[in-house]
Amino acid sequence: MNRQSRAGSLKRGKLPTIRLGSQPPITDAQAGQIRGLIAQLAAINKPYFGLSGTLSGSGFAPLEGQESSGAFLLTNHALSVPESLKTLVALGAKALPFLLEALDNPTPTQLTIKAHPSGGMFYEMSLHHNPVNSAEQGISQSQLTQARAALGKDIPSYTVTVGDVCFVILGQIVGREYQAIRYQPTLCIVVNSPVHDPALCATVRSIWRSDNPMQKLFNSLCEDYASVGVYDKKSLDDWDAADALICGAALRLLYYFPQEATALLVKRLDDLKAGKDRDVDAYIRRCIANGGVRSENLLKALTWSKSPAVRAAITRVFRRTNNSSTLKAALPSVDDIALIRHRLEPHIAALPRRNDEDGPYGDGYNFLLALCKRTPSTTEAVFSRYLRGARPERCYTACLILREVRVTWATKMLAPLLSDKRTWGYEYAVEKGKNKPCLPIRVCDEAAITLCASHPKLMFVQQGTHAALDAQIATLRAALALR
Repeated sequence: MNRQSRAGSLKRGKLPTIRLGSQPPITDAQAGQIRGLIAQLAAINKPYFGLSGTLSGSGFAPLEGQESSGAFLLTNHALSVPESLKTLVALGAKALPFLLEALDNPTPTQLTIKAHPSGGMFYEMSLHHNPVNSAEQGISQSQLTQARAALGKDIPSYTVTVGDVCFVILGQIVGREYQAIRYQPTLCIVVNSPVHDPALCATVRSIWRSDNPMQKLFNSLCEDYASVGVYDKKSLDDWDAADALICGAALRLLYYFPQEATALLVKRLDDLKAGKDRDVDAYIRRCIANGGVRSENLLKALTWSKSPAVRAAITRVFRRTNNSSTLKAALPSVDDIALIRHRLEPHIAALPRRNDEDGPYGDGYNFLLALCKRTPSTTEAVFSRYLRGARPERCYTACLILREVRVTWATKMLAPLLSDKRTWGYEYAVEKGKNKPCLPIRVCDEAAITLCASHPKLMFVQQGTHAALDAQIATLRAALALR
């Protein structure tokens, strides 16, 4: 999601007191490798963040789980991360001069994006930027956004070029949501191409060109890290632009410059306020007190790290936090099984039984799934308590968990649910390929689907009347010798 800052929503904070150590110059062999990787971009034939007509958003290709989606269609986006793209992002500042050089490379890739049948596809110029970053302060708004009419009428299709992919890669390295192709509601596709638009290409080059790319990137990330959101006393909507910049900078500083950034980020983690929020106002106050970041977003940006110091700091946050979003965000970095049980089991026991926990993928799902993955042998009792007297929504959550993990006690847990004919509002189509008629989905149906997922020789097809489904469930019970 392009969280572009509104004028006046950002201010310059205190720069981190870290200095870039000496960096070896790039060798001829490395330069040849980078040019070769850029040439390989022509083989791209599948969409990716910034190169998709069905969603907008961004990612950081070397690390899974760092994606952020904006607008999108409900469809299979068929995203694929090309290895050449991933490697170029991982190279960071070393690749910057070569990416800038290739920014107007018109070589076509094998990826062609077609306009949606009932929508439009058009050229536009837009450039995600940080107005308090010195590298971008000289760029006027007129340079960043041009009228659609100035760039051409609707187009039926567009073949992505190597220059377009370089634009996306450059954005991932410097922490900008540079999207060459993106979806825009409703049923529109925006083409933001440095190959098609020389002004966009020239602007990007003027921002990031440098005789010392490593220092340029380091300085820019430090300035992003020092950006502070201006709270309007109403909501965190505009303030969120700074949160995204800070967390993006923290991720990249740790990834590209671990020696310089580790101590800085460990201190910030140790200073995080992670108490329980009584209401929305308390949550907002905590975000502001945390220097302009949502604690869960900062943790997500850092939990990929294998650094013992970083993981230890995140574990300390996990140990002391009293709010579920921070607890969940810190969990991937925690290795202490006893600590995980100590924090999660009481939290699950305290979940309210009289609501749906904010949907099937709420705290019950996240924390029980974590326990099933980390310590399955001790989770059976926790799971059993979770289902005791449970409403249908909670039973559905349990089924979703047991489809994702394989535990020896799954059948024992699911068997009683095969007799549970309660519903909670979800429906299924009675006839394959037709939206109507529909019938309510029952707990027993979800339990049957889940059992079949772990018993490949069994089958349950969610079609037909409830009586037809009951007959299938009876066959399942017999096959499993359940009474």
